Amino acid sequence: AGFLLQSRGLFAGVFRWMADRPDVLAVVNPLNKWGLACIGLGLVLGCFTRLASAAGMLVLGVYYLCNPLLVGYFYSIPMEGNYLVVNKNLVEMAALFVILVTNSGRTTGLDRILHVWLHKARR
Repeated sequence: AGFLLQSRGLFAGVFRWMADRPDVLAVVNPLNKWGLACIGLGLVLGCFTRLASAAGMLVLGVYYLCNPLLVGYFYSIPMEGNYLVVNKNLVEMAALFVILVTNSGRTTGLDRILHVWLHKARR
């Protein structure tokens, strides 16, 4: 709720509405926690890598839109450095984009095993 209440920018009204409504916050918090856990697990294990990277990009995009780094916005939550537009969320989104388009999950990880298994099952 604290992160959402600090929201600035174009979608600040939506994020603050989510933080002000306990019923909505009761849904958003578990979705955020489980979503991050599933995305991280998928990326670490290399299972459903493309889906996990696309979902991770979506989540990071929402985080960036919640607190965009724009001149003139001041936050009471401490930031990790002095950034103008690019922060760690955009850098991580770029890394996930590379994972998404290179299909690296089929090279290593469980996606490779699943791909071979499904390919054999089709024959």
